[in-house]
Parts: sequence; structure tokens; C-alpha cells
Amino acid sequence: MERVRRPGAALTQEHARHERRVLQAAPERVIGEVVQRYRVTREEIFQGKRGKENEARKVVMYLVRRCCDRTLPEVAEYFGVGSYSTVSWSCRATEAKMAKEKRLRDRVEKIKASIHQLQA
Repeated sequence: MERVRRPGAALTQEHARHERRVLQAAPERVIGEVVQRYRVTREEIFQGKRGKENEARKVVMYLVRRCCDRTLPEVAEYFGVGSYSTVSWSCRATEAKMAKEKRLRDRVEKIKASIHQLQA
């Protein structure tokens, strides 16, 4: 029972998430790929504006969450978002849009493949 993580306890070297992170892509690699594919600047990725659609920002949050094995609060902190519920909403919106739109799904899959190819 000692190995079970208490709420609020920091990750230790023996924690499974820590071990997976060693093998996962870095968020900077994901951001670089999205910036290149969407032809946007890094500033546009990190700058959220209310009422204005920013597909590249949502996709990057989704991919950092999935490919980099980051928690919602970690992704929120990384992108300077006030609440991790914003990240959750962006991820769910991206997933729903991918289910409807083949073009977006193909684009995201190509970015994922490129990230994993660079990693190998």
C-alpha cells in the first residue's frame, strides 16, 4: 500500500507516469510540428482570444495531452490557461470535430505520425 500515491504527493522516480514520460515526446516537439503544419507562429499558439476560433491552439493542447502524457493542470500551466477545464474543453471539442471532419482527423494523424517518427 505504500506505493499508492497519496493525493497531492509528488511523482517519484518509480511512478509509472514518470517512466512513460521519459519515452514520450516533449511538448516543444509537438508545438513545432503544429506550427509548421498550420503555418502559424508560436505566439498564436500561446495566445488565446475569447470568441475567436484557434484550431491550431486546440490541436496542440490535444496533442500535448495525448502524445506527451501530461495531466490537464500541467497542460493548463504550460499554456498559461487560467483553468484546466479550458484544456479539457479544448480536447473534447477537438475530439468531437475530428469525429465529424475527416480533413481534421487526417491532419492530426499526420502530425502524430510525424511526432512519433521524429522520436524514433
